[in-house]
Amino acid sequence: PDSRVPRHETARFIASANTIGRGATSEYVGRAPIDAATIDRFAFIPMDTDEYLEDALILGTEINRSPLDISAGEVPSPKEWLATVRAHRQALGELGIRAIISQRASLYGVRLAEQGVGKDWLGEMLLYKGMKEHDREKLAENAKRLMPRVQEALDYKTREATKGKELDESHSKSSQETQPKDTEKKDDSEWFTPPEDKEITIDRTNTRWLERSLDSSIRRFLPDCYNINKLDTSNYETSIFVRVCWDLESMHSRELTDISQTPTISRAVGRVFGDPEIWTTKKVLVSDIVAAVNVEDRRWQRDRGDITQWETEDNDNDHIKTEVHDRIEFVKDHFSQLNDHDVQDYAKQFEACHGFVPGRFTLCNWLRQHPDVGGKRPRSH
Repeated sequence: PDSRVPRHETARFIASANTIGRGATSEYVGRAPIDAATIDRFAFIPMDTDEYLEDALILGTEINRSPLDISAGEVPSPKEWLATVRAHRQALGELGIRAIISQRASLYGVRLAEQGVGKDWLGEMLLYKGMKEHDREKLAENAKRLMPRVQEALDYKTREATKGKELDESHSKSSQETQPKDTEKKDDSEWFTPPEDKEITIDRTNTRWLERSLDSSIRRFLPDCYNINKLDTSNYETSIFVRVCWDLESMHSRELTDISQTPTISRAVGRVFGDPEIWTTKKVLVSDIVAAVNVEDRRWQRDRGDITQWETEDNDNDHIKTEVHDRIEFVKDHFSQLNDHDVQDYAKQFEACHGFVPGRFTLCNWLRQHPDVGGKRPRSH
């Protein structure tokens, strides 16, 4: 067209691509493969080879025009779909499968469910997205195992929110200092704001700036002697570190604790930056960089305890048990009034509020603002 054409209010656009941007074989990979952060922004409808059309073209048979049942698997409630997404996200982190299940999967799923789309299609469009069959089977199996725990956390949040509403209506005030199991503050929006996604300018001659910044923050914030109450999130580099930790935990269930991990983030910067022949500088979001981090790298292995976890199971190895113990001790060093069970309960409370398991630094940043915890003197060193 030689001019702008107004879009009709009922117009809908569908873009098609081979293999959902991943490439089934080397022949299907384009010069610039789609990165994971871009893939995460869309719902994908799988369209296999139409054998009915193929039969009609070759054999002259009649095309089967049976209607498509978009409600297959039953249409979930918002709470049911949220639990499904969170269980898959946690399973993804445990298994180390290279994919992203972000909050977009939750939001898009609820909107599609309102239009009558069932769980079978929602899973295809928002969770599995061209995943290899064996990865998909492992993910579905582990998500099913995690569902009871995730649903319990959501039910807990719902019960506490209802309890809080009843207390507000009766104007009752508690004079007792509450512990995690008693607090009604499961919605933390009145006192906590999640870290803002940061746009940073990347220069192709200095793509390791972020790595050096994170190394500096790790050395500063993660020693036990640091006073978390002095954390200044208005500082640019501090705000980036806080957001990187948040995204690693919410997207990948991985915790940033060691400078040996930051080179993998530098490599993610290179992937997001794209073709250096096209870009000399480029503005990118921290979330897009973290989305591209390869958590299958040996520095992020679950067996080493790098996955965010606050409780141990019988089949966990010594590395995981030690890391869970150290994670709890780190929080107790900053908040001496808490015991092991308090820390674990607060981690569950955070998960109920935000949908992912926090790492030690993220939980401490949250606790320092928590009305029942923050402001109390950290343990002296």
